[in-house]
Amino acid sequence: MKQTHNDDLRVVTLNIDWNKNLNRILPFLSSCLADVVCLQEVLEEDVRLISRVAGKYHFYVPMCGGKIHGAKGTVGIAIFSRLPIYQKNASYYVGDPIRIVELDERTLESRRETTYRALAFCEVHKGDVTYRIATTHFTWTPDGKADEFQRADLQKMLGILKDKQYVLCGDFNAPRGGEIYKTLSQCMKDNVPLSYDTSIDPERHRIKGLRAMVDGLFTTPGYAVSQVAMHFGVSDHGALEAVVSRE
Repeated sequence: MKQTHNDDLRVVTLNIDWNKNLNRILPFLSSCLADVVCLQEVLEEDVRLISRVAGKYHFYVPMCGGKIHGAKGTVGIAIFSRLPIYQKNASYYVGDPIRIVELDERTLESRRETTYRALAFCEVHKGDVTYRIATTHFTWTPDGKADEFQRADLQKMLGILKDKQYVLCGDFNAPRGGEIYKTLSQCMKDNVPLSYDTSIDPERHRIKGLRAMVDGLFTTPGYAVSQVAMHFGVSDHGALEAVVSRE
């Protein structure tokens, strides 16, 4: 096992499934003491509550309105940090951030049209080392297979990421071994050990027993990842935890 140093960064990424699992997620985030936490499917109204255990510095990026599931505001992605955030920005590869719309799940087409997709970037410093962290919740398909929308959205996302150095984590809605995940792995290093064959919680996901590695932790050259662990029992996805260092 690689020895950790004081300037190594402990990172956690997790799809929290709206507000359904906060009674488990909040204690988990409080106990793991990660430096940076990347979350997907976060209700805007819960950001302040989550920040109490995940880090007082945070950056929230909305994806859609949440009234359909009882949320007062929007649902999106967020980065929380125990370290000060020096830079933060969002780049949308689907939708117009100026006008976030209400989620419409009546059809696959309406779901796509009303769910925007973005990359959230944050820069933090630990000791004398600078880390650039990005997270996303990528385009969904009902069967996990790539379609024309995922392919187009992937190219837009990769265009935003081009020529940057970063740690990219999140829910990619595309199983490892499939077309989308394979393309990501060709562009960046996949740091999730092959011994983990699923990031879907077998008990808490709506499809019991589903096995698919759809959550990822990717890096560009200049970053190294060690001590990767998957934690189940906190949400409908497992939480990925890892130590990140600069090479």
